[in-house]
Amino acid sequence: MKCIDIDCIQNANHATIANQWIAQSCELKKEEDGRRTLRPTEAIYWISTRDRKPSILKDKGLIPIGNFMFYKSITEALMELISQVDKAAVAHGMSATGEFRRPVQVLTDREFNDIGALKATPLPTWVLGIMNERMN
Repeated sequence: MKCIDIDCIQNANHATIANQWIAQSCELKKEEDGRRTLRPTEAIYWISTRDRKPSILKDKGLIPIGNFMFYKSITEALMELISQVDKAAVAHGMSATGEFRRPVQVLTDREFNDIGALKATPLPTWVLGIMNERMN
């Protein structure tokens, strides 16, 4: 699962890095009408603590793929995602664990300790920039 803190996207370079990171979790599909679209291969969540409307994605030049969430903090949004995972598990006869069951990466510039405590991996935008430069 990939989560992106929209509020940490401060410029066009950050948007490009975030879009490339998200594109790595998508496949290109050809639609019946001939159009090509990106389809996610894993869960993608855009999280904002400032903007309540998903239109902020297009305003910042981000790919509007995945789910948009508005919460007071990134940690609060992640705790809600854990709750949803636990509800789905219980509905399918599994036990609630109170933590993520698969790796979760969070592109953000804040709340590193709290995100780590939830067994998610915080990734600052500059780390993805370095990874991107090495790949090119």
